[in-house]
Amino acid sequence: FPNVPKEVITGGLCLSCSILSMCFANGAGSYIFQLMDSFAGSYTLLIIAFFECIAVSYIYGIKRFADDIELMTGSRPHLYWMLCWKYISPIAMLTILVASFIELASEGSSYPGWNPLTGNTDNLEWPHWCVVVAILLVCVSILWIPGVAICRLCGINIIEDTEPAWFPSAELRDSHGIVPHEPTDIEI
Repeated sequence: FPNVPKEVITGGLCLSCSILSMCFANGAGSYIFQLMDSFAGSYTLLIIAFFECIAVSYIYGIKRFADDIELMTGSRPHLYWMLCWKYISPIAMLTILVASFIELASEGSSYPGWNPLTGNTDNLEWPHWCVVVAILLVCVSILWIPGVAICRLCGINIIEDTEPAWFPSAELRDSHGIVPHEPTDIEI
């Protein structure tokens, strides 16, 4: 928003965040927070991190990624890190994600709700509309991954590059004394 004054953007952002926070400041606010905490953070972050590992390891390539790190820091990542990025982390995240979905399907999802008759909190099942809201929370965050991939495959640029990117790779190679590297079996 280059033509909008900074004060207007700041005021609009503060007002919209204040209005959005009102849903947490009522009697059901703790339940809404529990819903967002249970679904919006855990599943979404795990799915995004899994696809990020896949993109870096298999689409961009471990060798290119290791070359970039060596270019920036002057030392190549150890074999342990490349094994983690390519195999261990995606398998661990996929295992945790599948186990979480199996647990969710078998046990259902519940929240600690106040029971005024006993004076304690009981685990209560989420209403169906809350499950729909939780699915929407997860989908709104995740659907950008296939959406951007489909746009890229169709040749649609979401963000236009105003000028070609430039990086002082030759200068950094000289200053760090980096020589061409033979890729290991993991990097291929």
